[in-house]
Amino acid sequence: MLESPLFWALVAIDVMVRLYGVWSALAVSPDAWAAAGRNRVAWIWLMVGFGPLGVLLFFGTVRKELLGTSVADDGLPVAVTDRG
Repeated sequence: MLESPLFWALVAIDVMVRLYGVWSALAVSPDAWAAAGRNRVAWIWLMVGFGPLGVLLFFGTVRKELLGTSVADDGLPVAVTDRG
């Protein structure tokens, strides 16, 4: 099992996704994290601990808030109650 090229390919993809998530969290300024009331270190540990699932959670929830865009800014039809 561990000698399988598929296994090592999946491990490499997992590591790349985790590193990209951590890099993306570090790319956001500390002022944006403080203004949003979020803890950068906690999100980085979540990405390291849970892997691609943590990165997906970060990209799906917090990243747009930190970068100043909302769901309504995407040009997609959004209900008035869902607008931030």
